[in-house]
Amino acid sequence: MAEIKSPKTSFKFNVTRQPAELIPPAGSTPYEVKELSDLDNAPQLRFLVVTVLAYKNHYGNNINKHCLHGTVHPAKVFKEAIAKALVSYYPFAGRVRAATGGRLVVECNGEGVLFIEADANVTLDEFGGDQFIYDPICMTDLLHVVPGSDRILHTPLLLIQVTRLKCGGFIFALRLNHTMADATGVVQFFNAVAEFARGAESPSITPVWERNLLTAQPLLEINFDKNIEMHEIICRETVTRSLDMVSKYFYFGFDRLDFGWGQCASARHEGIYQGRNFVSFLAPFKHLNETGVLAPIHLPRPAMEKFVKIVTQFNTLSNL
Repeated sequence: MAEIKSPKTSFKFNVTRQPAELIPPAGSTPYEVKELSDLDNAPQLRFLVVTVLAYKNHYGNNINKHCLHGTVHPAKVFKEAIAKALVSYYPFAGRVRAATGGRLVVECNGEGVLFIEADANVTLDEFGGDQFIYDPICMTDLLHVVPGSDRILHTPLLLIQVTRLKCGGFIFALRLNHTMADATGVVQFFNAVAEFARGAESPSITPVWERNLLTAQPLLEINFDKNIEMHEIICRETVTRSLDMVSKYFYFGFDRLDFGWGQCASARHEGIYQGRNFVSFLAPFKHLNETGVLAPIHLPRPAMEKFVKIVTQFNTLSNL
């Protein structure tokens, strides 16, 4: 039994879980060993990321007008859609291994991702509805840690639990091996899952594996006079007495994922590094008519201006 306590509410609930199962790709996929980039290999990025999305299924006594699936258990929809998406995104069905020199690679063996179907005797309103109450203590009920699965190497890259609530809504909880993908990458994968869940025959975006572009060449001679603009700005501004730091917020589109029940009511995103929660932020977050998961960035003003320019160019290309 889990218990939620907050200044506004206090309640207990039970979760009934089915045994964890592996979901492999729905079709044949190639066996490959793919190298991860230098960024993916950074020790400080070897952690697990948890995202919790809450979805409504009823408005009062009426079935959610956005729901395409009627009374079908959401877990069934997710399992079928994930299996289809893994055909194109087959590296997610593999395992991270340590290769020569300790560098990380992905063995694309099609073993699959971990999935748990569950039911809970609680409503989304009791969780706070749109203002979802997140309590780390109850996470073991909303995202059961399958024994032996919480390592970086030799374990499924995704752990997913879909918990149907007695109101008809559900909670979608995800744990990602961050060496495999960042927030943008996993959102792209689950956009494909969402498209299949809504009846698509194929994903709208075909994934491309180009991690080599982020891997340094061993014999490459770097001309620092031409390539340290950002580093120079940060160092110069950091040592000056009149330091002018700027904070901006960048966000990702977890809350826009629509699996056939409309967009989520609320979301939670956090990282787990060596057993410690080190960052968390709450979504949905609205800024200039856009929403997403909030990520604070704090840089000297000239560096921030350059960073914003780079992010803007990337977003422009992504929307083409």
